[in-house]
Amino acid sequence: MQKVVAEISLRTIEENARFWKERTKNLLYAVVKDDAYGHGAAETACALDRVADAFAVANIDEAVALLSVTDKDILVLTPPATEEEAIEIVSRGCILTADGAFSACAATRAAEYAPDKTARVHLKANTGMNRYGSSYAAFRRTCEILKTAKNVRVEGIFSHLAGIMNRENAAAQRDRFTEHCAIAEEYFPRLIRHLSATAGACLDESFYFDAVRIGLGLYGYLPDGCLPLVAVKRGKEGKAFSPVKIAMKAYARVVKSGVYRFGTLGYGDTAGVSGEKFHVTGAGYGGGFFRREKNGMAGGVNIGAPCMDATLRSGGAVRGKREAVLLNAAATAAEAGTIPYEVLCAVGKNAERIYV
Repeated sequence: MQKVVAEISLRTIEENARFWKERTKNLLYAVVKDDAYGHGAAETACALDRVADAFAVANIDEAVALLSVTDKDILVLTPPATEEEAIEIVSRGCILTADGAFSACAATRAAEYAPDKTARVHLKANTGMNRYGSSYAAFRRTCEILKTAKNVRVEGIFSHLAGIMNRENAAAQRDRFTEHCAIAEEYFPRLIRHLSATAGACLDESFYFDAVRIGLGLYGYLPDGCLPLVAVKRGKEGKAFSPVKIAMKAYARVVKSGVYRFGTLGYGDTAGVSGEKFHVTGAGYGGGFFRREKNGMAGGVNIGAPCMDATLRSGGAVRGKREAVLLNAAATAAEAGTIPYEVLCAVGKNAERIYV
């Protein structure tokens, strides 16, 4: 299969990180989970070495991949599903997320298993998203377990905003987080408090606390509804521009150019018009693009759904010419019916990456 080529600007990622650092004036946890949203976790971590205060990943495998390229703290955002995971996190010197009694006990046992390591922990509070975390009585019980544990150090507390479009709901989540911070600090002094990811970092400073976790915003995108909050206005008409720049664009080669004479154009029943020019681009659903005609692929108009490694497109083209297939993941996502996160991860993960 002729792979899509993703051109990634590490300098742009660094500049985006500096924007968030300056905006919030707080600690920056750079989120590099899912291979840095398809941009390459190790490469991104190296680029952010002088900017990020710590890194955040989804699981221990992602953390291990970073250990050889950074000596900064690595927070594993997902609570351990098993004691074995907890032991691996602690023995590797990473920070474990404790979201309830099970993970608190797992952290305790991990500290016993690896006596030469201190089990470092961030508490996860459920402030309304209900994905991970515990609330109030269960949260207090988590604190009690960890307070009496040996060789366990609770260093932080965090949660995650379910959304910011409803400002009243976002404020309620912030207030619940503040309540949980007060509970935690009855047991553990001087915790690092972090509530906001990129969306929360677009709100006012009451959402910033001590640190922010920036993922999507590192790579040049803003969550829905955030542009008006941080827009840079330029020109006489004051057009709004995003303060962060897109770091990845993707290209594929034209592998055939032809004129329709008979049969179908690709799989299915799509027929052409006799004499109509078309070309084939070497990108398809195997490269991360959805298998539907309108899938947001840049650079032309698709004819029917993509094949695994090829897409038929309207008009003639020069064989071997490089054609843009991803210029803006938000635009691609809008047509494909998904979100930029999914587009970036899918295309970046399958592409040959070139750092520019």
